[in-house]
Amino acid sequence: MSASPPSPPSPLSPLDAAARARYVRQIRLPEIGEAGQARLCASEVVIGGVGDARNVEASYVARAGLRVIDMATPDKRAEDDEYVATLATLGLADPAARDVGDGALRALLAIRGALAKMENAK
Repeated sequence: MSASPPSPPSPLSPLDAAARARYVRQIRLPEIGEAGQARLCASEVVIGGVGDARNVEASYVARAGLRVIDMATPDKRAEDDEYVATLATLGLADPAARDVGDGALRALLAIRGALAKMENAK
């Protein structure tokens, strides 16, 4: 039985010492900082699709501090030409490697989306 992760801080409260230690690399980025990380921790992202790529995406997004809302649904991104072209530039021949690359790309897009929402809310 695994322990549940600690609750993320609210965007109005500063990060505690444990959260600062956990997210130290992201806090060091000028685009995020401590206040941005606190807002990321208060954000949630809906993860769709099925399979290994979705699992990688959910893992990376959760590690960035966002709450994951898991919706096992068909993924519409496979129909997006720009997304498919970006994934193709990774040059991954092995299907398992493609799943990891796909999940990492999805996570990056989800985190970027959360950061964009933070910027627009300012």
